[in-house]
Amino acid sequence: MYDWLDGWLRALPGAEHGYKEEWNWHRYTVRGRHFAALCTPDSKYKVYGGHPLVNLKCDPRLAEGLREQYPEILPGFYCDKRTWIAVLLDGEPITRANIHRLSFATCEHSFFPALTPADHRDFYRSQFPRFREKRFAGLMEFFALPMDRPIRRYSAGQKNQFEVILALSQGADYILMDEPFAGNDVFNRDDFYKVLLGILEPQETVLLSTHLIEEVSQFVSRAVLLRGGEIVGDAALQDLEETGQDLMGYVRSVYHYQPDRVSRALSNLTEEEDAP
Repeated sequence: MYDWLDGWLRALPGAEHGYKEEWNWHRYTVRGRHFAALCTPDSKYKVYGGHPLVNLKCDPRLAEGLREQYPEILPGFYCDKRTWIAVLLDGEPITRANIHRLSFATCEHSFFPALTPADHRDFYRSQFPRFREKRFAGLMEFFALPMDRPIRRYSAGQKNQFEVILALSQGADYILMDEPFAGNDVFNRDDFYKVLLGILEPQETVLLSTHLIEEVSQFVSRAVLLRGGEIVGDAALQDLEETGQDLMGYVRSVYHYQPDRVSRALSNLTEEEDAP
């Protein structure tokens, strides 16, 4: 049982939970209609056997494409396979054989400070078979970074730019970025968001951790909000738009933002100064 997933499914608007003991299924419904189920099929069920999974109701137009793109997504288990998908939850373990599918860009940096960008290009080319040399060169030109200067001689903003360039050029399917734009001015950041949208290919997914929510609101498709290490919000931007919300309004609602906090603070501070 995946407690985090169970909690997330139960927290969806109108969701109700039920347990079918003879199947060992946790089932989730809205107004009596099933939309998800958590289970671990017996080993006799071929590709499903022994794998914890979640069955999810899915638009048939999306289901086929998802199954083709992700090996962990199968036709629904013990369900109508046209309208349900099964997502294997144990996934593929990270090994030396597939680590190239992941790349990282962090404000702590993962490059070699004594090497130049040209040295990094040659190293990445030798280590990652899908290294995107054209993308690397194009992003270096976009940020106007010198190719022959050791990275340790870059400014703080340039180092963060180079870290992002390496992550995007590795050839990974999943690109993780943790506050990658620290030290960059607002114009550089805004231009980069636009370039990023223009170069990403369908199989590439960027997971971005940032506090610059208002800046990225026009460039992300889904937002997951954290507090104290727990997920407190999860919304697709398209769903918010359909309900007339924007991302910042959703964030304020989830975090119970108090719009009068500034006026109250100013009032209190002014009263203190005016007191005899």
